[in-house]
Amino acid sequence: CKGGDYIARNGWRHNKSIAKQRWKCTKCNGRFTEDDGFWKMKNTKEAISEAIDLYETGHSLEQTKEHLWNRHSISISETSIRNWVRKYSRKIESFANTLLPLVKGRINEDEVEMRIRKRKKYFWRAKESKTGFKFSGPVGRRSIANCQSLNRQIKNRCYLQMLERKKQGKKKIKFVSDKLPHYKTTHSKMFRNVADITHGIPIKAKQKGLKYNNNVIECEHPAVNERIRSMKGVDDIDFVECVLHLKDILDNFARKRNRKNKTPAELAGINLDLGRNKTLGLIYVLRLLGLEEFIDS
Repeated sequence: CKGGDYIARNGWRHNKSIAKQRWKCTKCNGRFTEDDGFWKMKNTKEAISEAIDLYETGHSLEQTKEHLWNRHSISISETSIRNWVRKYSRKIESFANTLLPLVKGRINEDEVEMRIRKRKKYFWRAKESKTGFKFSGPVGRRSIANCQSLNRQIKNRCYLQMLERKKQGKKKIKFVSDKLPHYKTTHSKMFRNVADITHGIPIKAKQKGLKYNNNVIECEHPAVNERIRSMKGVDDIDFVECVLHLKDILDNFARKRNRKNKTPAELAGINLDLGRNKTLGLIYVLRLLGLEEFIDS
């Protein structure tokens, strides 16, 4: 009944490994437990976030399972760890896609080729050249629909600042891509008159008289292929997409890889107080902003 003035403590709710404070509304006699982002989860939030972090840093499901047992005496199945990664990856991704990064340099786009159970697939992604902020697209075929899906995300998050630059007469944001025609076709439909594109950048760009190449995003491809190899035969495309998207999100918000000792998100003007455990911090921020109900729907 949302009777905030009538709420009182009413014991504890116990499950397999944790106890949570239970509350009671003295107005309607309803009892409830506050949702902290880990609603109806039988393991502690620290164990869940640690399992997700271990898997995202390159450990296999088996290695993550053994670590939880050896270090914390937590017996959990590989299926449960996979479900945790899938569940919280989607939640965190939906929240991260509502944040608007500031574009300071060029946006480099490319697709990385990978093998999933001997089938050729492509992970579409983009990276901003100055801040290092990454945009993650779908995993699938080398089709114009997947290219549009990646650029639609960029448009949703950056289109307003593109328009503002145009109104102020400033230099337009520039996209950089290789010779795949899908990039030029998509750009002409989504960013006409508000952004420029340098299409068909060759590998030996400087020998062709160009000041830059597409190495900003291409240098990220080996890490993706290494992550896929460490997954040991996972053939679920949806799960692979969850893992790779969450990897890019953690790179944006948790990895400090520059001389200023800031994350790409901080350099792009997104400052979130996530604490020491970044994965847990992202889930907490998701709950504090009241976005999980929207995401679950």
